[in-house]
Amino acid sequence: YKQLGIVYGQTSELFYQQNLMEQSLDYENKAIQYSWLGRDTLSAIMANVNKISTYLGFSQIDSAINLCEKTAFMAKEFGFPQVAFSTQGLIISYLIERGDLKKAEQFMKGYESGSGYFDSLNNIEIGREVYYYTKGQYFLSVNNYDSAEYYFRKELRDGKDFNNQNAGSRGLALLFQKTHK
Repeated sequence: YKQLGIVYGQTSELFYQQNLMEQSLDYENKAIQYSWLGRDTLSAIMANVNKISTYLGFSQIDSAINLCEKTAFMAKEFGFPQVAFSTQGLIISYLIERGDLKKAEQFMKGYESGSGYFDSLNNIEIGREVYYYTKGQYFLSVNNYDSAEYYFRKELRDGKDFNNQNAGSRGLALLFQKTHK
């Protein structure tokens, strides 16, 4: 059963990469089922994490948020706090977009302190700089414009690929539009 859970999880990932969301979701459910039957708790939890991404691919934001909260709780209960906090990072931007700023702030604090992605100076590891855009979005939403600008510029400075440059520029454009500059 444990091996079946792994195979179904890998197959689900292949479907996800091919943008075949329905098949991905079906195989993710099988991965979860067989991981539990094989007593592979971490694989079952990680399959749930992948299922969150599939829900986001379907634009089923409520389902993704709900599953994220359940999965993070489950990961903490079974002794995987780093997985729990990194899982919460998947939906922070969606919470901000929905105006659930209190929960977004709570998830940001957990993500920064417990995911293992940040150094002692609170800089995120290379390749994950897009988080600075999310953090800038949060500060823009709470009208803390100086902090928003700081994180959007940090995104531009630290993230050198197209996606980071685009996100940082977009963030600054939103900031300047909101502040009439």
